[in-house]
Amino acid sequence: MIICNLRQNKYGKRRNATPTIRVVPIVVLFCLTVILIIFPTVSHGDETGSRFFWESIGGPNGDTDLRDIVIDPRDDNIWYVGSQNNGLYVTRDGGNSWTSFLGGTIGSIVIDPYYYDIYASSGSDLYRSTDLGLSWDLVVPFPNTIPGPSGDSPTFINSVLVSYSPGWIAVGLSSTLHSARIYLTNDHGGTWWVSWESPIGYHIWDMLEDPYWGSWTFCTEDANHNANPVVMRSIDMGTTWQEIPALTGVPTSGHGLNLDINFWTGTIYFLRECSLLSVSNDSGVTWSPSGAHFVGFGSTMLLDSGCPNRIFGGEMVRGLSDGGVFVSEDWGQTFSFLGLPNNTVSSLAIDSSSTILIAVSDYGLWTMDLTIDDNISCDGFWTILSDGFESGDTYRWSISED
Repeated sequence: MIICNLRQNKYGKRRNATPTIRVVPIVVLFCLTVILIIFPTVSHGDETGSRFFWESIGGPNGDTDLRDIVIDPRDDNIWYVGSQNNGLYVTRDGGNSWTSFLGGTIGSIVIDPYYYDIYASSGSDLYRSTDLGLSWDLVVPFPNTIPGPSGDSPTFINSVLVSYSPGWIAVGLSSTLHSARIYLTNDHGGTWWVSWESPIGYHIWDMLEDPYWGSWTFCTEDANHNANPVVMRSIDMGTTWQEIPALTGVPTSGHGLNLDINFWTGTIYFLRECSLLSVSNDSGVTWSPSGAHFVGFGSTMLLDSGCPNRIFGGEMVRGLSDGGVFVSEDWGQTFSFLGLPNNTVSSLAIDSSSTILIAVSDYGLWTMDLTIDDNISCDGFWTILSDGFESGDTYRWSISED
């Protein structure tokens, strides 16, 4: 069998136009193919681009069944990674070594923007660490079942909101039968009450606070788990909620998955399962389509606070969707493929300098150095003083001399 080998440099770009002809035994080629399928290491993107380079660092302690990742705003080398079945992993050296904590399914990881405590949910229990993840204390065990017309339904926490107002925390408790509750505290977790409870049919996917106007929102779907996204909004710290029923001009398909805010403009972005992106410029009162989407089924979204024009998105492998990571460099108007085909990407994180992108997929953790490609644009013109937003962390900015 004849193979045409085009050599590549470390950035995945072809640097030698003269092919080298080699004869490779069929058995050896077959084995190498199997290895590459089972243990993918690097994705160079599509045939025309070759503009990106992903490095696999595997899974913490061999666990590749992961859900979420958060980088600590005080140290880019400290990551908190949630597993589907094996609890929480913490690294203090950028992924070289790991320590495991808790157990079960980690549904949400957030950092308190005021105290910098770290919160992680495992099943229906909420935990807190006050020492950079070295130890974890149980804050409250929420009910592990919710009664319904079809019987008791097991519960889980999929979203937690830690407010910019000290002491206020909201927890979205969902169930396998898709009923849900919002639990609220204003004393740092000492006492809790139910501020909202759904009729049968709601599942709470994500929660967000607008630091400019103080409003809270969470995304869900309508009754009976139909693929119709619904946004609930509160202007009194989650005490009462108003349904924002229809997203203006948006087809009613795809569950609501993620909410994120552009701190530069105040625009809130809403990602749905079918990769459609909606935006609100009035703190969630009205919504309109952004005009952009990925290719198939969206799974996660990350706004780059260091580069306000950049939005990253992850897709799942499902149907005609091939998975992978996408990037918008024009404030969400258009998206292009950034690599990791055949990977279901469940979470994304970026370091404080907006140079290292980390993706969580069903093959483990991947990192990408965004500085190696001058074509990935950044319109940032402010300098970052302290950072770390990932579902609730804090950024402070100052205008650059440039």
